[in-house]
Amino acid sequence: MRRCQQCCRSLESELLSAPVLGESYVLLPTASASQSMLLLQKLPTSAATPPEMGESGAFGEDLYASARYNLSLQQQHQQEQRRQQAQRRQKLQQRQRRQQQRMKDSFTASGRYFEAHVGHASHEDENSEMEDSMVAVPTYADLSHHVQLITTQQAHCAGLPVTTPVCKECMDGMVTMIDGQAERARYEKRCFTSFMHNTTSSPVHNEDIEHIDDKIRFYENELNALEENLKLMESEREAIAKQQETMNEEEKALIYEEANLWDQFNGLKVQEVAFQEIRDAGTAQIDAMERKVASAKHLNILTDMFVIGYGGEFGTINQFRMGQSASFAVEWNEINAAFGECALLLQTLANMVGLEFSDFKIVPLGSFSKMIRTSNLRMEYCLHGSDQQNFAESHFNLGLGAWITCLGQLMSFVRARDPSIRLPYKVAKHSIGGYSILFLKNKHKEWTKALKYALTNLKWLLTWVSARGYSISAPSTMTSVATTVSSKGALAFAANSPIMSGPKESVVIMEHFS
Repeated sequence: MRRCQQCCRSLESELLSAPVLGESYVLLPTASASQSMLLLQKLPTSAATPPEMGESGAFGEDLYASARYNLSLQQQHQQEQRRQQAQRRQKLQQRQRRQQQRMKDSFTASGRYFEAHVGHASHEDENSEMEDSMVAVPTYADLSHHVQLITTQQAHCAGLPVTTPVCKECMDGMVTMIDGQAERARYEKRCFTSFMHNTTSSPVHNEDIEHIDDKIRFYENELNALEENLKLMESEREAIAKQQETMNEEEKALIYEEANLWDQFNGLKVQEVAFQEIRDAGTAQIDAMERKVASAKHLNILTDMFVIGYGGEFGTINQFRMGQSASFAVEWNEINAAFGECALLLQTLANMVGLEFSDFKIVPLGSFSKMIRTSNLRMEYCLHGSDQQNFAESHFNLGLGAWITCLGQLMSFVRARDPSIRLPYKVAKHSIGGYSILFLKNKHKEWTKALKYALTNLKWLLTWVSARGYSISAPSTMTSVATTVSSKGALAFAANSPIMSGPKESVVIMEHFS
């Protein structure tokens, strides 16, 4: 390693700016990377031009001109790589300098300490020798020794007048490089010889030239004929284009006329469909009224107006479902309409039997029915809810509690009149059949069962009242209803009068109130 550095230092002065293969190469020293970077920046960036080739296929300068030219291209690429490596090494060198400076500072501080306490006079000489030895040791911040070796070898291969002796390692590398360049030159020589042989081995005869001229004349005549045909086709194309434009205009006119005809036809068709729907609706209404008139004589008004049944796990009144399920969500508009029907039915039954509820008053207003507390402080509770009113003290739950209390009072009144009746479910405070009537979170299944049991008791009470022959138009009941309900409640109560004869009118009135 030390011998190769000595060879490179000895060649530095001779190869500092010697032209090698069309460029200026410089041997980079190892003592200072910053000086090497300055030398690299001074190098000109000139593109290598290939040497001229003779008629025989060989280069005009010498046998090694091709190898030198290829080597110059490789050197340009290597030069760019060296430049990038030099930048990275410069950063490493800066860190190395800082480390060396810290080491020097530490040595200086230690020397001063020993000089002050021990008194050695030769400390400065030893410190300078130590610094020289440290500078002489190669570091990672120096440029690559491989780059120096390649530069020296290239200088020898180019035939420069270098008189400095070379070490064995450098000589071995140079011999290997010269062998590779010689092999590449021999390969290129073979390629050039084959090319020249192929291009000069087949002479052209006069007969072949005449034959080629005949073919050229034939193709020229054919080209002229094709050009004439092309002109005819161009003229035909222009005529066809004009015809196409005329037909396009006619087509647009026909499309516009067809669109107008279709618009008229669609308008007439819509009118016809509308008239048919009106006719069908009138016919359906006539048929429905005829059926109602035919069946009004032998139907019970209460059972016909308040149809209580079951739809799966839900109880229904007039086809309105009551309750909620985890698998199927019932809209609150439908539930509120069902509560309006229940409030109207409970108030109607109480009026028919002559019962006046204590503490509460029912105001049936369809999907917006209310419960009014008459005892103590007058309060108004709603009998229509939503998903947000799922806590115990909500106005909806208070209204449900008041309604179930009124239902319990009616059940007690009926049992007092007829001890033989056995209602299926018992009412205890805010529960019926053991299930709470309040709408609470995560208890939809219990709430649905409680509403189903309440509808069952209402159906039993409706059957009992109808069987006893109570009349809706009793004077006492009419007077009590007129004084206790609002205007909308009076209209809802009028839906239960003997004039109405079916359940559909009741449904229509309740939807109107909602």
